[in-house]
Amino acid sequence: MDKPNDIVNLERDILDLQYFPERLQDSYLAEWKAYIKPELIALQRRDEHHNLANIMVNLEQGDNPHFNRLYDVIKTADKVNNSDAVTVMTTPFKSFVNQLLKI
Repeated sequence: MDKPNDIVNLERDILDLQYFPERLQDSYLAEWKAYIKPELIALQRRDEHHNLANIMVNLEQGDNPHFNRLYDVIKTADKVNNSDAVTVMTTPFKSFVNQLLKI
């Protein structure tokens, strides 16, 4: 999934969602879209059998335990973000950084 020494580490980003679920909506989504689209287009150009529909069918069949684990993390983060019963606790450090960003 990830290229060695690449700027984006999708697996690390996804695993971080366990601790920072707000990143799914705040920053990761746009970054992932920008990163993944060119990769899917390049993959499809290299091999006709790797079109988006085939890739999605293979992933949805659930035959890849690694993908399933990462996908479960994303689904959980999405549930947390969309829950009325969960709020993100702000630490003093996060408040400080947010104040700096407003300057």
